[in-house]
Amino acid sequence: MCQQPPLGSIDSTTRFIPIEKSLLFRTSAAKGNPEGRAILRTAYVAWWRKKRLEEIEATGVERDLVGIPLIGVPPELFASDAGSQQRSALEQWKNIGRNLRVDEQACVIYPLDYTEEGNQTVKIELASASGNRLFDTGSIIERYSTQIAMTVLADVILIGHGSMGSFALAESKQGLFFTAMQQFLTSVAEVINTHAIPRLFDLNGMARPEGYPRFAPGIIKQTDTSALTESLERLGRAGMPLFPDASLEAHLRGILGLPEPSDEDEQLVSPDGRDQRPGFPDNEDQQLGLE
Repeated sequence: MCQQPPLGSIDSTTRFIPIEKSLLFRTSAAKGNPEGRAILRTAYVAWWRKKRLEEIEATGVERDLVGIPLIGVPPELFASDAGSQQRSALEQWKNIGRNLRVDEQACVIYPLDYTEEGNQTVKIELASASGNRLFDTGSIIERYSTQIAMTVLADVILIGHGSMGSFALAESKQGLFFTAMQQFLTSVAEVINTHAIPRLFDLNGMARPEGYPRFAPGIIKQTDTSALTESLERLGRAGMPLFPDASLEAHLRGILGLPEPSDEDEQLVSPDGRDQRPGFPDNEDQQLGLE
């Protein structure tokens, strides 16, 4: 790839960066496109319409509160042969209509005609506007927000905000979301393992024909500990020999968040795998003593 310097830089030389000195992370390798496919590409239409509706909704709320200004002016201001003063007066009224807002200093002051007796009239009134919308923009914007979340399988975060949703549905959607995130992590780790690590070792003169260390992302999905313990209990009742098994015990400790066994507990385990801790059936002497 070729990298151009920022605008205004003293050095305007274009730099060429070979792929051998780069790492390319992309979500799709279709047609050899180095840019891949953006994760939120399919969400663009929903995002654009949602943004436009939010702007229209904000303008509509303002118009509902203010109303559309209707300003009556003398007809001669619209005449084609109007003078400079008349055209200036018309522009002033247009500015009043465009800049009319409801805030702490909102008001409109305009001249009134004189009465028949020659006295100038003064009139004070409150202007109000009322309007009804035929569409519920809030539900439409919410629908587009849901579509955006669905493009990345993250609509599980929206369950519970409305009247729909259940625990089973949330669990199913959460599983799909975790699966998608796991796949992204796997693709990132694959690029590092395939390109970054071998190049780093070779640059330092540490070529290893037998293989290189690898990045391995952990499991994102949360394990249901209740279901796990019930499964282990059923397997034990069915006669499956689960313990003693050091690797299985270490795996279960990691899943359940239990501490690692202390050095004293490890010393009480015999080389053949039998547990010599008090109260365990592997200790034959204890069995005989209890009998």
